[in-house]
Amino acid sequence: MHPLHDYVAKQLAEKLKSKKVLVWYDARREFAPFIEEVRGGVKASSSAIPVTVDGVTTELVEYDGSMFELRAIVEPFVNGDAPDHVMIYIPGCERDRHGSVLMELEKAGTTWEPQLKQLAKNVLLQKYTLGVVDEMLPFDRKVAYEDIARALSDNSSTEPPSNLKAIFHDAYGNDGLLAAWLVSDGRDEEIESKEATRELTKLIRSHLGLDLPEDAGLPKLRAITIRYVLTGEFVSDLRGNQPACLDGVPVPKTNDEVSAVRDLAMRLRTNFAELYPAIADRVEDELGLRNANIPAYALGSIDTFRFEEKTLLAHCGELIATMKFDDALRLVGEREHCFWLDRDV
Repeated sequence: MHPLHDYVAKQLAEKLKSKKVLVWYDARREFAPFIEEVRGGVKASSSAIPVTVDGVTTELVEYDGSMFELRAIVEPFVNGDAPDHVMIYIPGCERDRHGSVLMELEKAGTTWEPQLKQLAKNVLLQKYTLGVVDEMLPFDRKVAYEDIARALSDNSSTEPPSNLKAIFHDAYGNDGLLAAWLVSDGRDEEIESKEATRELTKLIRSHLGLDLPEDAGLPKLRAITIRYVLTGEFVSDLRGNQPACLDGVPVPKTNDEVSAVRDLAMRLRTNFAELYPAIADRVEDELGLRNANIPAYALGSIDTFRFEEKTLLAHCGELIATMKFDDALRLVGEREHCFWLDRDV
């Protein structure tokens, strides 16, 4: 078959092994080609037919206009103490969560209402990076099962498999790949020779929400991205208005982008703890954050920059000097495992 078929079949097999009876609603009829592949041809009758899905033999029963007829066909396979595996496929219908004729089967077994694009995305990410996948599966355009199957099966596709994944073969996931690139220029020459810069910028735009200049070299792209990631994390954790020195710096706009930036910044501190201080200090100096007079109470609990710890240490001293011991203890407790404190008391 092809990778998309194999992936969908694996999801189905796991559900059938767990519950034996699966009621599959496909309101958009997106998976009708998959059912035809499983069936081995066009539908000949409304009767149940035995099929094999990723090694699991099951009865395939398909909706043909009547839920009552469907239930009657399924009944002989499930009325014993040890029911057979049954896969009930219902195209063109939304699930009725309150008055379904198949409620008993749904409760005894399990239901499935997958979205083709989400499953396809999971499969495509094994071959392409996120930026490429987002272009292949645009949110505002319908993509057919056959199109995705063809893209995964055709090795002569105009969109090549990910060069970035080949270059960063030892990195895990998008964050791992981007973090490895951000901390070192050691693979820049390979990125350029394999013409993977466009793929890299597409990944950054798709994953982080940052549009990079098309005519810039990799060192400049790295500097812009690092500044965006660290500033984005810092601003998202700031209480109150951001300082004027950050007015010209782009920051993430959506919750997903903020989450992605935070995850990547944490990955940098965790996986590259020896390199992170120099990277963060450089951004801090470029933006003039140390002299921005940001009050201590506005700083959050994430330790993006070194100046934050120094500002909070001075603030803690002021609290002690004014005998506000509870406030001082609370501040110390919140930042007991600060990245900067762990590295430089």
